[in-house]
Amino acid sequence: MKVSAKGVWWVVAESGIWRYNSHTKELKNWEVHLPVPGRSASVMAEMSDGLYISTDHAVWHLNSSTGDLQRESLPHEMENPLAEVYLMADTDGTLWAYSTREEYICRYIVGGRCVREMISLPPTAGASQNNAIRDLMDDHRGNIWIATDHRGLFVYNKKSGRITAMHHQRDQLLSLASDNATCLEVDDEGTIWVGHLKTG
Repeated sequence: MKVSAKGVWWVVAESGIWRYNSHTKELKNWEVHLPVPGRSASVMAEMSDGLYISTDHAVWHLNSSTGDLQRESLPHEMENPLAEVYLMADTDGTLWAYSTREEYICRYIVGGRCVREMISLPPTAGASQNNAIRDLMDDHRGNIWIATDHRGLFVYNKKSGRITAMHHQRDQLLSLASDNATCLEVDDEGTIWVGHLKTG
């Protein structure tokens, strides 16, 4: 289940997909069949043309106007059978995809067009080989924040393409608590909150 910022509830089940608008009280149902994803709140993203769902190593697009369900293939770099693929829609209407086993993000849908543009994270000296991406967040100021397993944070500027790295520094009080960043959140005042494994 996923709740959008506009008060729309999406529910995906083996027997179909439901969309409930909490403002108009309208309930719509599409009788479609697709593999049900695990952490559905992280693998569903609402766009202007409907719902995108990542499951079974593909991205499925439900057109909310026509009810058509179309399967979109993932870039071959994301075809790792051991990985989970998550989705995020940013404020510009771009759909992003990332894999929990890889070190790049994918600009998937831009302006209603599938582009599948891969963006690699820069190498980090001395980092563990287990450098999975754990979360992706839009800060509403033109940046995509990327939390990783053992490499701290990366901030990707959508306009310039520049990637800034942030790491834990033992002697710096204001640095990251650790390089094991697991989740990201931005509050109403624009403050970025970072969750870490074991260090909070």
